[in-house]
Amino acid sequence: MLPKELLMKLFYYLRLTREAEYRIERVLYRQGKIVGGVYVGRGQEAIGVGSAIQLRPDDVVAPSHRDMSVFLIRGIPLKQIMAQDMG
Repeated sequence: MLPKELLMKLFYYLRLTREAEYRIERVLYRQGKIVGGVYVGRGQEAIGVGSAIQLRPDDVVAPSHRDMSVFLIRGIPLKQIMAQDMG
């Protein structure tokens, strides 16, 4: 069994990623605030979270546009990630 602290951290990033991608896809895109394609990883959040949560600071990672959770775990502010989608 994983420690409770790690489980809470995993859940936090799963939920944060799901909510952010929901807002990108279902709110901002539909309001016309994002032009072009929107590519989210809905249903695949656990792959990025589970992979990135144990990375060391000096580990190299190359996430794709569907791996928002990896960016969040690495400390990239959500505002900066959203700016990428909003141009």
